[in-house]
Amino acid sequence: MTPLFYLQRNASMVDGTSHEEKITPEQAAQCAQEQIQYIGSIQPYGFVIVVDIETQKVITYSENVEEMLRHNKVINTGEKIKIMGSSMSDWAGKLDLDSIPAHGGHFQVDIQTSKYSLATEWECLASRIGQCLTLEFLPLCKSESSQEILTKLDKMVNNIRGAKNLSELCDSVAEQFQHHTEYHRVMIYRFMPDGSGEVVSESCAAGFDVRFLGMRFPAEDIPKQARELYKTNSLRVMADVDAVPVPLVTNTLPDGSVVDQSMSILRSMSLMHVAYLKNMGVKATLSSALMYEGELWGLIACHHYERKVPPTYMVSQTKISCELFSEIASSYLAPSLNIDLMQRKLTIKHEIDLAFIGNKAGSHGDFQTILQQAFPHLGYDAVGIIFDGDCALQSVEDQSVSQSQELKWYQSILEVIESNQEELYESCNLQKTSNISIKFSESENVAGVLVLRSKLMPNLIVFFAAKEQISRIAWAGKPDTVSIVIKNGERHLEPRSSFALWNQTVRGESEQWSELDKELIHYVYEKCLERAILIRNNMQRLELYNSAYRDPLTKLHNRRYIDIYLENLRCGHEKVLAISLLFIDLDNFKRINDFYGHSVGDELLKESASRLLESVRANDLVVRIGGDEFIVMIVHSFDDIEVNKTIAGTIATKFIKEIAKPVSSGECQMVTTPSIGIVTKPFDEFILEEVMQDADIAMYKAKQAGKNKYHQFDDTDKLQVMEEGQLEIELRMGIKHRTVDVYFQPQFDFKTKKVVGTEVLARWHHPTLGFISPERFISLAEKVGIINELGSLIFEKVCETLREWADKSGKPLVGTYSINVSLLQLFDPQFTDNLIDSTYKFNINPNLIRLEITESIFIRDFEQAIKIIIKLKKYGFTFSLDDFGTGYSSLSYLQKLPVDEVKIDKSFVLTMTEDNTSLTMVSSIIDLCKKLNLRIVAEGVENSMQVTLLEGFGCNVAQGFYFGKPMPRFEFFNMFIDSENYAAS
Repeated sequence: MTPLFYLQRNASMVDGTSHEEKITPEQAAQCAQEQIQYIGSIQPYGFVIVVDIETQKVITYSENVEEMLRHNKVINTGEKIKIMGSSMSDWAGKLDLDSIPAHGGHFQVDIQTSKYSLATEWECLASRIGQCLTLEFLPLCKSESSQEILTKLDKMVNNIRGAKNLSELCDSVAEQFQHHTEYHRVMIYRFMPDGSGEVVSESCAAGFDVRFLGMRFPAEDIPKQARELYKTNSLRVMADVDAVPVPLVTNTLPDGSVVDQSMSILRSMSLMHVAYLKNMGVKATLSSALMYEGELWGLIACHHYERKVPPTYMVSQTKISCELFSEIASSYLAPSLNIDLMQRKLTIKHEIDLAFIGNKAGSHGDFQTILQQAFPHLGYDAVGIIFDGDCALQSVEDQSVSQSQELKWYQSILEVIESNQEELYESCNLQKTSNISIKFSESENVAGVLVLRSKLMPNLIVFFAAKEQISRIAWAGKPDTVSIVIKNGERHLEPRSSFALWNQTVRGESEQWSELDKELIHYVYEKCLERAILIRNNMQRLELYNSAYRDPLTKLHNRRYIDIYLENLRCGHEKVLAISLLFIDLDNFKRINDFYGHSVGDELLKESASRLLESVRANDLVVRIGGDEFIVMIVHSFDDIEVNKTIAGTIATKFIKEIAKPVSSGECQMVTTPSIGIVTKPFDEFILEEVMQDADIAMYKAKQAGKNKYHQFDDTDKLQVMEEGQLEIELRMGIKHRTVDVYFQPQFDFKTKKVVGTEVLARWHHPTLGFISPERFISLAEKVGIINELGSLIFEKVCETLREWADKSGKPLVGTYSINVSLLQLFDPQFTDNLIDSTYKFNINPNLIRLEITESIFIRDFEQAIKIIIKLKKYGFTFSLDDFGTGYSSLSYLQKLPVDEVKIDKSFVLTMTEDNTSLTMVSSIIDLCKKLNLRIVAEGVENSMQVTLLEGFGCNVAQGFYFGKPMPRFEFFNMFIDSENYAAS
């Protein structure tokens, strides 16, 4: 027994001291591994002889054999007898060994013919384990007749037969057992799945009060190996707790094995258990197993507060009668446990069958309808069926589950399945053992899940969920505590000494999943599997739709699902009179995606999707149709279109507010805004493709109005689109026939007061449409993908004009001619070659050409932009950074860019006389550019006050209406090139 009780010496403790500690997992494991059937000692009121069956010789025996024989005057005082190696017949007489099973129970041995005439004082019970026969000699007591025993048993059986349920059965068994054994206290002790136990019934003799009823005892009180031993030897008796055990003369057999005392009646108990009983005040015990379906269900535990040893106590007869009664009680236990279970099982299965029979549509919507009907009868807090990406869910908290709730359950259950590969996954403490968090409500999390997915159809998942079940356990003394006692300088474990009521509150756990729960989830799964196969067969013609209804990134429904959604609305019972379709595009998403990377962009998309979901009702739909575009469909039960438009506008405003909130991904923080187009139609006039086209038009109207807005579609929007389409045709013709022209706006040097350059501006006078603004036709060219063709035409016309001016004036051209270059142009593989070809064609020095670019070029691909600029600078082209101060770059970022000039955006120049912030920005830009030796051009100069301020700040060049408007080539030539106002003069 040393392995259980000895702990490592602790020099800091003094002998004789003790204190209470929580038992460690290592100590509990050590206790659970103790082989108590190899204890090597017996109780002192009898003696034991162990015989080798093959040799029929004694191979060990208890040390008290001679003492017992002398006490009963079988041998004389002082007489010595040979025991070790003696013949089996000396002790058991003639015995038919062939009839004894190798691992049977106990049987009575006739010892009338034994050498020592033991039959007058002793009775013998034998048991066999392998090749060892154990003979246990017990004092012979006055016995009852078989008729008396049967009469008692019959009376006991009649009493328990009247029990109507499990509780009454346990009470009856405890009462009858107490009357029969006359123990002071008899308890029915039921084991829990975790090995702990609870006293479910208690019967006491007169003068003793019920003490332990309803109390829980920890698993360590009856360790696992002790529970297993009851399966082979169902009865254990301890006649005198205070008695000193008698050791075997040797516990090691000739073959080196240890004597197995599993079947021994006289086997003594471990010191730990003896100390445990003493702490309870118990002097004698008897315990008998209650079995259910081959497993240990519980014990009949008897406590006596006086010793019970022969001759006043008949061990063998009590053993036989108690074993019989326990077997009878166990036989009645099964029906009591099964009848309620069977009734509940049949009722629930019947309701499940009715739910499936009543819904035979054979579509994906079946599962939600089936759940609505079956859920009230199942008795769980939530039940869900996931099939082909759809999640049907019913919860006690909310009978109408929103799409966002379904999505969260869907994602969480998939995470459970993927992290645990078992076909059936169960957990009753999900909050403690997992990072997965599923919510019933804002304040209540799911504590337990039972999830089933079969390899037969991995796309089908059935799950049950349970709330936290706050339980209060009444323990008999504080569990998991022991006393540490110092004896002879060594630390020893002793069991707790207090069995007073100790209440424990357990949180964060649900009730444990029972075998019935597991049977029911398999039953539901089988029914769902049948229905899933039916659905698959019915939907074969729509295989493309069934392949995937959810976007893999955001888990939103995809474009294909909209058709199914509309069909469900048409076939459903809900009254739908109108639908609003909101077409949502995230502003500047491409810029964010290019700058931060696709993984960060994906996080932004997922968060935006989540915010959209949380902003709609359960019967509305949120769809990702690709890229950064989403569709939200709002159903209306009103037929007033204007009212419905107002509702849609309110929802769009909510979207704008939610999406504009910052999104964090790692160290990145992003902000995007939505542009939203809205179309509201009566349901009977709703044609999806037409509505989506109109919503797309409305969305672009919102973008044109400045983004971060919504626009309600009307018929004039479509007319504008048609006009834009016609304008595109005209623009293509204008580029082809070179009717798009170039104008020149002068740039004046503050010091010389002369023109030192010009900005080239595109102008288009259409023969019938008249003047068309550059903002309109340039943005159209970018939108329809002809900006490179337009840019090439502008550049060629500039080179052509410069050649014409040089030839006409007869003097070399000086200054710079600034041409705007868009992001799309710069990154076009043919752009560099086209520039060089045009300068060669018209014999123009590239030093005259200054290319104006914006900061957005560097945001898209910084390294590639730098490479292109450096290559062009080698040919002689110079670069100007246009609209500086309005983009993403900081002032300190400027030193990294290979540019020659910075143009201060006109928005700052126009407002600097009224706005201190603009004034500070202009001053800061000029100071920085001077330090970096960059030329500074101020755009939008319109009055003398602005000129004075800019000149005072040290600005180099000014451009604006104050000095001159954009003018055609001949006018600019006459006014500047061919005059003294030009820097060349």
